[in-house]
Formats: sequence, structure tokens, C-alpha cells
Amino acid sequence: MDPGELRDPGDAVMPADPWLDPPTPPPTVGEIAIQLLEWERGDLSTAELQAWAHHVVGSVLLPDLSPDQDGAVAVEIVLQLSAMDHHPLDHSDLPALRAFLACGGDERGWQAWFAHLAAASGASLAKKVFADRAGSS
Repeated sequence: MDPGELRDPGDAVMPADPWLDPPTPPPTVGEIAIQLLEWERGDLSTAELQAWAHHVVGSVLLPDLSPDQDGAVAVEIVLQLSAMDHHPLDHSDLPALRAFLACGGDERGWQAWFAHLAAASGASLAKKVFADRAGSS
């Protein structure tokens, strides 16, 4: 089934039990970079990129990681891509996405990413993002 297709309610499946089934790991930074490259080249539409991210969010066990842990940047980007209907991204965001992917979880990378999102989405989102992040520390 194509990740963008809607399922018939009769096709519902039980989610994997993380205690019984080994969880599918989230995508790597490299896998995300490939998706972004395909989007940039026009091989994926924005809707297809978001559908891929929705599929990932719905099919893997996303770990709750602190910002400096391995995989935290990948999880953040997948979540952001899955929310593009609420906080749109376009090709002009690719340099910021790629810089964030390459930051290795460095605090300056996170700050630059959130500053980019704030500039792209307006000051009200910036206040919420930074307040939420401060509240989770």
C-alpha cells in the first residue's frame, strides 16, 4: 500500500507491540537526506514527502530523546515534515533542513533550526517552540 493512500477501516491492523515485536527504527539522517533530495529534484511532491513522514510517524516507535542524543535530529525533522499542513515548508527551507541534519545534535544547530522555523512561521510560533522546549528540559 502506498503510504499516501487512506486505509479502509476494515483493513485496520493492530500496532506492533514494542515488548513483543522489535520496533522498526526511525529513518537515519541519510535516509531523510535522500527524501529531501528527491523532493528538491521533483521526484517527490510536497504531499508525497509529507505522506512519507506521516507513514514513518505511524509505523515506527519514535524514541523520546534529549536534543543531544543520536537520532534526535532525525526524529525532529520527520515530525516537522509530517506537520507540513500546519507549518508549511518549501524548497527555500532546504538549506536550513540540511544544516540541521548535519548539526549532529549540537545546541547551536537546534537553536538555528528553531530560529528558522520561527522566522518562517512568525513570532507566535517561536515563543511557543522555545517555551515548550524549555518546559521539557
